[in-house]
This record gives sequence, structure tokens and C-alpha cells, in this order.
Amino acid sequence: MTTSASAPPLTARRALFILVMYLAAQLVAGIAVGVPLGIYLAFGAGGLGPAGTATVRRLTTIVSTLFGQLAGGVVAWRLATAGAPTGAALARFGWARPSLGAVVAGGLLGLALSGAYQFGMLVRFPPAPGHAWGPFASAALTAGWPRFLWALTALLVAPAVEELVFRGVLLAGFTASLGRLGAATLVTVLFAAAHSMEALAYWPALVMVAVVGAAAVTVRLTANSLLPAIALHVAYNLGIVAAVYNVIG
Repeated sequence: MTTSASAPPLTARRALFILVMYLAAQLVAGIAVGVPLGIYLAFGAGGLGPAGTATVRRLTTIVSTLFGQLAGGVVAWRLATAGAPTGAALARFGWARPSLGAVVAGGLLGLALSGAYQFGMLVRFPPAPGHAWGPFASAALTAGWPRFLWALTALLVAPAVEELVFRGVLLAGFTASLGRLGAATLVTVLFAAAHSMEALAYWPALVMVAVVGAAAVTVRLTANSLLPAIALHVAYNLGIVAAVYNVIG
């Protein structure tokens, strides 16, 4: 099945445009939701002191992130599928049925990478006492709604949206212009850059983001399907979420 004549070709330029609009939608939706929510919670948290202020900030951040991811995913999807039959659009992103073995292998690799980060890099290169984590990771440190929404975003929203954008739309567009190797390299670099605000202050985290990105793009190309990459992403995040709930409570 091929795309219709009216469908814009998914080139590197088109893919970069979709990436910019995806990030812009995240920002706009995050601000639109986060600012009024922050004001509401701040007034409702009067007299709670510094701990209450920190909780309000982290809850606002994670809610903004959740809605931003959803909005960005919708915008990326609409732009990437504009003018194309649904089946053709899905096919060019790699939304094809993989073998069960490929999905299981992706999930096991994600768990292995999560374990390598937690029991290898975190142990070998522990963060300094009082290390300031990024706003998304900080939500995991706050019991109650911030941690729950952080886990929800990490398991159900971020893997599907980010794999669609990076290993789906961007990989397809860049491959058309740069070939597989160039596309895979550029997608991994952009994926790491998109997470730099969270991971830059702790270099092992940034390295691990790049490793996960490279593993996901390899699984995606090997299986000719986006689903094993999503399974890898979910499994990796699941290991992190399980560790947080187990260690912090």
C-alpha cells in the first residue's frame, strides 16, 4: 500500500518540522495546564511550608509533563498522517505486527538495560549527596499523586508517544534522506538531547538515555516494527518505577 498523492513526503525536513511542532505542543500544553494548576494548588497549600511548596511544584510539573506529552503526541500524529490513508501512515512509521519473540526480546532487553543502570552505573558512579535531579525525576521522590502520575507517564504515555515520534516519524523521515545508519544515529542523538534537561546534571543518566535510544532504534529496525521498541521502552521504565517504589516506598 502506498500513500496518496496528496500526502506530504516524509523527508528529513518534514520530520524535523514535526519534531519542532511536537516540542512546541508539549510546551504550550504544559504551560496552559501547569500555570493555572500551580496557582490553584499554591493557594490551596498555604501554610504548608517548604515541603508543601515543593510538593505543589512537583505535582504541577508532572501534570504539565503528562498533558504536554499527550498533546505533543496528538500533534505529531496529525502532522505525520496528514493526507495519507491510515494503513499507509501506520506502515511507514513501522506500526506493523511483529513476532511475539521480537516483542519479548525487546522487553527483556529493556529490563536488562534498566538493571545495568541501577545495579551498575548508579552503584559505580553514585550521585553526590543532595544531588538536584531534574523536574520529572523529582516527582518520583514525592509520595502520593506526584509519584503516581510520574509512574503513569513513564509507563503508559512516554514510551508510546516517544517511540512514535523518534523511532517512528523521525526514523522514517531521516531514512528517506540519510539512509538507515545516518537516520539511526541522528534519531539517537536527538532522543538524548530531548532528555538532556533531566539527565545532563548526572552524566550516567544521559549515557543511559543514549544507550536506550540506540537499543530501541536497533530493535525497531531489526524487527521492522515499532512495537518491540515500545516494549523495550516500557520495560526499561518499569524497572526504574519498580525500584523507586521498592526503595523509597
